[in-house]
Amino acid sequence: MVTAMSEQHHQQVENAQTEQDLVTTKKSKWRWLRHLGCGLLCLILIPFVFLMTGKGQRTAFELADKFLEPLTIGSVKGSLQDGLTLSDTKFVTDGVNVAVGQADLQIGFGCLFRLESCVENLALKDTKVEIDTAKLPPAQPEKESEPFNELNLPVGISANKIVLDNIQVKVDEMDIALTHFHSGISGKGRAVNLAPTELDGLTVSLAPASTAQAVEKTQNIAKESVKQTASTIDWAEIKAKLAQPLLTKQAPITLPLDAMIPQLEAKNIRIEQKVKDKDGKFVTPQSIVKLESLLLQAKADQQAIELSQLLLKSDRGNINGNGLLTLAENYPLNWTLNADSPLLADLKIPASQAKVVLNGKLFGKTSLDIQTNGAVKARLTGEVQLAEPKTPLNLRLASEAVSYPFIPEKGTDPLKLEKID
Repeated sequence: MVTAMSEQHHQQVENAQTEQDLVTTKKSKWRWLRHLGCGLLCLILIPFVFLMTGKGQRTAFELADKFLEPLTIGSVKGSLQDGLTLSDTKFVTDGVNVAVGQADLQIGFGCLFRLESCVENLALKDTKVEIDTAKLPPAQPEKESEPFNELNLPVGISANKIVLDNIQVKVDEMDIALTHFHSGISGKGRAVNLAPTELDGLTVSLAPASTAQAVEKTQNIAKESVKQTASTIDWAEIKAKLAQPLLTKQAPITLPLDAMIPQLEAKNIRIEQKVKDKDGKFVTPQSIVKLESLLLQAKADQQAIELSQLLLKSDRGNINGNGLLTLAENYPLNWTLNADSPLLADLKIPASQAKVVLNGKLFGKTSLDIQTNGAVKARLTGEVQLAEPKTPLNLRLASEAVSYPFIPEKGTDPLKLEKID
């Protein structure tokens, strides 16, 4: 009996020892897993924390400069939090040559806590971009994509300050020179808001038109015209389409986004075309239009499209206008546009003025009233019903007299029409 009790006691001791060993083993495993997890977390956090510092960010750009052959960075200063500055940056690859004198970038990391992306400052200064399309790699065939119906930004984004100074872009023989641009933009969901924007000094120099290009373009147009004439025209289908109303409330007018433009100012804009002499050398370019100033204030959303103010002054004429289109019920609208132009000697058009008034309802009767003076003194009035089958249209033109050419040459008799009604 004593022997049996002794064996039972020994067995209990062994079981207790085994349980203790299992507990110790489990604790060792959990301790090892905790150490492994802490190690992996440190491996992830240390580079992240390092990149959050100015030193880490500068090191990242220096490594990019070292390992990316097309990229060259002169110097890196600052941090993304306080403002990072890249100086003398170059990017050169087949057909593309970019040189940036100074680039500034500042990111607001505090926005991340609000699940937003914020760029506090983005600035480029003394930048030259040259693109030779003949040296670019062949373009990949574009995949068919779904039509863009509505903008939906999942998170808020903003670029509070965008500044461009002394930017020059050359695409083959076309040159674009920008003196100064200052703007900002923000958006969330379908709303996009443009900050007050200023543009001062923009010159677009179009490539010279060669005789060979003009002949080739004319030949292509002629070939396309022959193809279209030779193709079968389904007049019944055309007649059926014309019989349908252009607008229906089953397919209402919808905008893909809401846009706000509180103020956009532009001045000193020139569009010209380069000219070559008979020896192939560039001479003084031919001016197309010089825009003295432009002021635009507008907004558009799901309720209305409003043009608060449009003022444009150029050497070819001036335009001012405003209008409102309400996107509800029968879509009432009221738009006014005034235009005047000086003597255009190259086109043989005398100084002229025009006033255009468009009002009524898009899903009812839309009225048009155009009054002109100068080259033609006339008045055109009319009504159109865009939501009715066959689009009923009624126009009336009235003028005391019309002559052409508007500025006849000496010794020629212009064509004259009187009492037009």
